[in-house]
Amino acid sequence: ELASTAAGIGDNPFPASIEVRMQSSAEADGRAEALLKKVATLPGVADVRYDRAWLAKVGAGLDALRRAGGVLALLMAVAAAVTVAAVVRLGLHARREEIEIMQLVGASLAFIRGPFVAGGLLQGGLGAIGAVVLLWGGFTVASASWGPQLTAALEGVDPQFLPARFCALLVGGGMLVGGVGGFAASRHAV
Repeated sequence: ELASTAAGIGDNPFPASIEVRMQSSAEADGRAEALLKKVATLPGVADVRYDRAWLAKVGAGLDALRRAGGVLALLMAVAAAVTVAAVVRLGLHARREEIEIMQLVGASLAFIRGPFVAGGLLQGGLGAIGAVVLLWGGFTVASASWGPQLTAALEGVDPQFLPARFCALLVGGGMLVGGVGGFAASRHAV
């Protein structure tokens, strides 16, 4: 129905435009800036847009998010260690009589603390495994919902979940935080 409207216009009402994608190395060595200045002086060019300032703001925002994420991860690690320490301390108080008897018979501090540190390692490891499983579930749901859009946004790269090494590092870090919390609690209580 709108074909007759377009036929009555004659020439294309939209100005001709060219979209250029620069290599990332062109920005670093100044070739992008030189091309921008050269194209702006060509005859017939009315407007040249290179959203470098906008991209710089987006990059600064992403850097700020990374820093905030690092601070949040550190706070979460401290909170996890304090939580594990509190749980281990409760276990120590529940077994106070057993610990006193072990000390009376001559058990070493390492022998007394060992089960509590192992419990902290186990709690931290299981918590980290639970977090990785929840992340994987969220990633699976997001990929099912927005998979094609994410692939298009990443220029054809299929988004993947965290590498296995990184997942192992997360679990190892959780165990370390749990072990530190268990050791700290057992050190002060024994």
